[in-house]
Amino acid sequence: AFSPSFVAVHRDEPTSFKFWNLQPDDQHTFLLEDPQSTVLLKIALPPVQERAFIFTFHQEGLFNFHCGVHQPGMNGQILVLPPRGR
Repeated sequence: AFSPSFVAVHRDEPTSFKFWNLQPDDQHTFLLEDPQSTVLLKIALPPVQERAFIFTFHQEGLFNFHCGVHQPGMNGQILVLPPRGR
């Protein structure tokens, strides 16, 4: 499972994501989809490794993410809120 499986962020604000695949014998992927189900990002998560990236959302709404290998159970959502101060 992804932990946390729900995250809220603000539009136009760079957000850092870090993943650890703690399983020594299982490959995972992170696929991020926009509200129209278009894949925006696909990252391999190799066994016992850390992967980090910074992503800036330029659209508000609910973005789904999942592991392409372990469906339907390994998934989550990112809620993109309006920019801070509005």
